[in-house]
Amino acid sequence: MIETFPDFDNAQLRQISNDTYFFFARGEEPLDDANRDEIQELQDEFPQGFQLMDEYDLVEGTDLVEVLLVPIASIEKVVPELTASPEYEWALELFNNWEVRFKRLSDREVYAFYYHPIKGTMQEGNYPLEITKNGDEYIAMGRSMYPLKRFAPF
Repeated sequence: MIETFPDFDNAQLRQISNDTYFFFARGEEPLDDANRDEIQELQDEFPQGFQLMDEYDLVEGTDLVEVLLVPIASIEKVVPELTASPEYEWALELFNNWEVRFKRLSDREVYAFYYHPIKGTMQEGNYPLEITKNGDEYIAMGRSMYPLKRFAPF
């Protein structure tokens, strides 16, 4: 499966014309046809597209704005064998595309791992399923505890 995401590691602070900014930000046609070349250059430079950050600064004395361009990258998502059986798979999105995924092995144990679409599977293994006095279930992975009620079916 191909997945796209903003590649913040390769973001670029650029000066572009006002026309070009509003073409990409709002879909407005350029007022000056000379700016169509700049639009085409950016489309050629970023074939998968890019995100414009909402904030921009005017470059004094010009018709330019300074804005952060974040390229869109794509990866072929490596899906571990575990995902072949959706009836017992659960996932919790953490941050920066990291997830915790698990499958219940018993009432007191789960097979869980951290997953990242680029880095793959990390820190996998069998982990205890902790139950609080209130009956809430948690996966205890190292120093972290993840409440089962926050997981969603995968």
